[in-house]
Amino acid sequence: SYYDDTVYHHCLKFKQHLLTTMTATVPMSRTSDEESAQFLRNRGTRRKKGDDPFPNIPPSTALPARHPVNILKRLTYISCSSYVLHLMGLWYEVIHGPDVNHLWFQIGMAISVAIQAVKTYLEMYEGRYKKRRVDYENCRTATHIIMFLIILATLVFHAALWPAYGGAKTMFIMGVFGFGILIPIMLVIPTWIQNPLAIILMTFFIQQYQ
Repeated sequence: SYYDDTVYHHCLKFKQHLLTTMTATVPMSRTSDEESAQFLRNRGTRRKKGDDPFPNIPPSTALPARHPVNILKRLTYISCSSYVLHLMGLWYEVIHGPDVNHLWFQIGMAISVAIQAVKTYLEMYEGRYKKRRVDYENCRTATHIIMFLIILATLVFHAALWPAYGGAKTMFIMGVFGFGILIPIMLVIPTWIQNPLAIILMTFFIQQYQ
């Protein structure tokens, strides 16, 4: 009928007008089209070993790891964290405190020695001697072993300090030691100094602890 034809004609004109308006106001850039096409071409393909896992992310503008500002910042973290642990009497409590579970602490020290042994093997033998790139792709088994040992050592040291400091203070001490002392030291000191220094310090601590 005439009424149906008129309604259809107006709906068709409105649809064409709507499409024209959307195309004019939201144009698709050539870059977006090329990125979409590249994504579709690469979809389902496996990333090769050594490829950048994030190729579209721009390079970082952060300061280098050995920049004086970064070194000063990490030394500040180490100094403040050490002072906090000194105020809490951690050294005296670990060496002489009757409330610390010394059996669990000895187990934690043994696990720490194992972590240091695996770390030294990866960085010195695999990295420096065999000239292999030490990352997750090349050292998956060793990485999983270290992760498991770190979690186990954390739980064991919690069990050792819990009777002396309680739950909240023990978690605070472990956090301050891990993020305020251990990690900044690993970021400041090069690995070729870090590993022998860690062995010397751990040997000295074990002698003092006995």
